Amino acid sequence: MLLACGAWRVLQLLGEAGSAYPRATLTALALFTAYAIPFMIFIASVDYLEPEPKQLIAAALGWGGCVALAVAVRANPALDSLLAKALSPTFAASWGPALVGPTIEEPVKALGIVMIVMVARSQINSLVDGLVYGAAVGLGFQVVENVFYAVNAVAVRSAEDRLRPVFEVFVMRGFVSGFWSHTVFTALSGFGIARAVLGSGWPILRRLRAAAAAVLGAWLCHFTWNLPMLTEGLSVLGELLVKGVPPLLLVLAITRAAVYREAGHYVEYLRRLADPRIATSMELALLLTHAGRVAARRDAMMQGRYALPEGFPLGNVRRHLNAFRAGQATRRLQRSQARLAVELSRNGEDLRCAAVIRARRQVLAARVRLESVIDHAGTARSQFHGLATPPGAEASQTGWSPAKESVPAAPAPLRMIRLLAAYARRRR
Repeated sequence: MLLACGAWRVLQLLGEAGSAYPRATLTALALFTAYAIPFMIFIASVDYLEPEPKQLIAAALGWGGCVALAVAVRANPALDSLLAKALSPTFAASWGPALVGPTIEEPVKALGIVMIVMVARSQINSLVDGLVYGAAVGLGFQVVENVFYAVNAVAVRSAEDRLRPVFEVFVMRGFVSGFWSHTVFTALSGFGIARAVLGSGWPILRRLRAAAAAVLGAWLCHFTWNLPMLTEGLSVLGELLVKGVPPLLLVLAITRAAVYREAGHYVEYLRRLADPRIATSMELALLLTHAGRVAARRDAMMQGRYALPEGFPLGNVRRHLNAFRAGQATRRLQRSQARLAVELSRNGEDLRCAAVIRARRQVLAARVRLESVIDHAGTARSQFHGLATPPGAEASQTGWSPAKESVPAAPAPLRMIRLLAAYARRRR
């Protein structure tokens, strides 16, 4: 109901903007929608082992872009007017953005995370989940707010439907201030709310303090970004370094620690199976981090590529195609391993559970698929050498024999893999 009301209000505002400035409105929508795609890819990569349901992510985006924005559109001018009457219009014009914006927007966005907890408590299993939902709420708010900023810039600068103000706002609010804006602020709130939800053994007051402290931290980050005092006398770069970079680094550090902790929790379930067909020790070490998973896929691609010899018919095309297949097969194996780890966690490591059995079969099928890709290339290589041997010629005469033939060592990032594995062992 709240999402529907918020969406109706935002669509009403967009309709008014589109009727006055159709080109500017459509361009702003297209630019900032495309701008949100890399953020969503990053959020999905953060929550790799236990991806959140797409419906809940969409609800989080909708809360930020519809409900929170609809409230801010009404409440911000009202509170700004009260500030001007209580103190002075000059004070409200200078300090209003720093006081009004965070005070209205941060609690409303945090309320969206609370609503997700109330609707789907079982989906909040780690601190990463809170970061993901918080970032999604903040991203939705940030994108829709920037669209209205772009249209307002057109209305203020000219009565004509021009695109230059839209591109200027896109650069300023997308790249100059976008990386440490609402997405970062609300991710911090989501971290605290998830900490409160997961602290089941804590007293209720301690859990409330944890959530309130995180929302207050988001408020302070937002307040500092809008603060006029630190803006005066600073260049754009200096303003970013003082006001924008610290919150971003804080949230990235929290995210990195939370992701590694969650990965270690789930990988431990696979390790206790002690089954190399499910996951080898090297695969477990690489599954812990995004860099490790990418290194494993690159290694498989190199093996698939160099399993075919030089001079093979359509060699370059076949090598690249085989490398792509090996990389995709490795990706499927990693996904199925992550799914099995999650099912083991949810079902108390019951190997007779239907969901665990199904996930285990998917891992084994992905393993067979990966091995078949590599083996198929090796078979093609052997057949190629057999055809290349002159008819009637002996192996001793040609100097080639199957026993002597070996696949060239692939220039895979083995050093990176070993370093990642050693790092994972030290962390354990």
